[in-house]
Amino acid sequence: MRKKQFQPSTAVLLVMALMLFSFGFGQYQSNNVFRKEITSLQDTVLVYRQSLESKRKLFSNSLEQVTFSSYNPAIAQTDSTPFITASGDSVDNWTIALSRDMLRRHSKAGQFSYRDTVYAIIPLVVKDTMHPRYEKTADILSFSHEASRWFGRRQGYLVKPN
Repeated sequence: MRKKQFQPSTAVLLVMALMLFSFGFGQYQSNNVFRKEITSLQDTVLVYRQSLESKRKLFSNSLEQVTFSSYNPAIAQTDSTPFITASGDSVDNWTIALSRDMLRRHSKAGQFSYRDTVYAIIPLVVKDTMHPRYEKTADILSFSHEASRWFGRRQGYLVKPN
């Protein structure tokens, strides 16, 4: 009678069966851990959702759709004093000029004032105004003519915190 030989493939199948069997019990324990982690994450998401809702309320009354462009402190693009803004401040980074229809000083419907901090993509300080022919427009100061040309005109939202 021939002896049955133990084949390597049989050993592989036995090892796999042992692994599945042992991982099966471990999986039950890890499922409980995962359930606890998922519950914790759901609680965290709920807290963040409540926080976002409160922040949405903070900005809800002051969302303004505008056309953004960029300008340089040059006499050809400003008045005879390109480094002095309409608010009387000197130009610096993060300066934005708004069209007159958006400024309280020039329009009863305006909701912004000079030196207000507004948010576009980054916080910007209102220090300047634009020619009266522009409406619902915001002009972001840039010291680089190339950067201004690259920026072009874009639609976006301007936000002022309440």
